[in-house]
Amino acid sequence: MKKIFIFLIIYLIISQISLLQFVNSTYEIKNPNPNSFSYGKKQLIISTHDYEHIDIFIILNEIIRQKYPVTIVFADHLWNYLLYYYLQFLGKFHIQFLFTTNGTVNKVSNLLQQNQTVIIYSYRSNESTGIYHILRNTKSPIVICKITSDHEYTNLDQNDCLLSIFLKNFGKHYFVEYSDFNYNLVSLKPKEFIKRINYELYQ
Repeated sequence: MKKIFIFLIIYLIISQISLLQFVNSTYEIKNPNPNSFSYGKKQLIISTHDYEHIDIFIILNEIIRQKYPVTIVFADHLWNYLLYYYLQFLGKFHIQFLFTTNGTVNKVSNLLQQNQTVIIYSYRSNESTGIYHILRNTKSPIVICKITSDHEYTNLDQNDCLLSIFLKNFGKHYFVEYSDFNYNLVSLKPKEFIKRINYELYQ
């Protein structure tokens, strides 16, 4: 009985701590009306990914706050599985992870056709045309999510080490800005479309 009581106390403490508190970081929404953006509809959110775990923690914080069902596309890495099970442990069952193993385009397309929000992080160097094919399947609205900061970005995509990424992003402040993106797939080939997306994300 004592062990169960201790476990419940630990669970209650952990459940009240946001992931951003673990890295002593803060953020603010730059949109004129910060509370106007909703995760509760059919949309493909494409986010910058300059700050690795910080980008993920910020979006997770917003999803937890709004409580709508959302799926996030993640690379098939151990630490992403650990994060998923951590969220499940906290009872955040409305947040699902889709790992990029096989058939990712079709899986994302199916979720969007069920009127869900799906989030994809895109590095500066991304050349994958998966987003293009998802949009051909679904004609889903796109939202561009820019996460920026006053300090230099650092991430795995440019071969920074994990310790360096953690230290350089510790105790920093970030800005989040959402914007609708109008597109026309007829006029652009897949590679050209992805270049346009990257420009919108990182201009």
